[in-house]
Amino acid sequence: MKILIVNDDGYQAEGLKILIELLKPLGQLYVLAPKKHHSGMSNAITIRKKIKIKEIFYPGVIKAYRINGYPADCTRMSEVLFKGIKFDLFVSGINEGANIGSNIIHSGTVGAAVEALYLKIPAIAVSSPFLKYSNAKKYTLSIIKTLVANELVSSDYLLNINYPLEDSTPKGI
Repeated sequence: MKILIVNDDGYQAEGLKILIELLKPLGQLYVLAPKKHHSGMSNAITIRKKIKIKEIFYPGVIKAYRINGYPADCTRMSEVLFKGIKFDLFVSGINEGANIGSNIIHSGTVGAAVEALYLKIPAIAVSSPFLKYSNAKKYTLSIIKTLVANELVSSDYLLNINYPLEDSTPKGI
């Protein structure tokens, strides 16, 4: 499986590094991340300045780049930087904070996933309570495996995964 990973917290974010490690068993990973933190940017795109691209390295990732644009720019740039690759899955996150309720409208994590739908890539956004990743580390891989195995991911809609507070155990999906 070819998986495109994007986030909104920047290429050095802990949640991104965790997600990369978790998804390695699922296939070939490609990463595009913003140079800096861009929460709350929804589907913002860069229109009046050049996007600068720098190749970066994460162990076990086929190709990775950081750009000086927004999360949705990262998703869109995949068409150029990974030209000819048909992605089977897009995963955005792991976000530093929940994306629930009206926050979904403003979320750069979710906005990047919405852009994936425009590119006809099945998309999942993953968020965790602010800087609390234990539940995400425990459950993300098994949830995504279950979603893929049961053909519940689609390019017609996106799935938004949010974990409860650290002292809570998820009760289901």
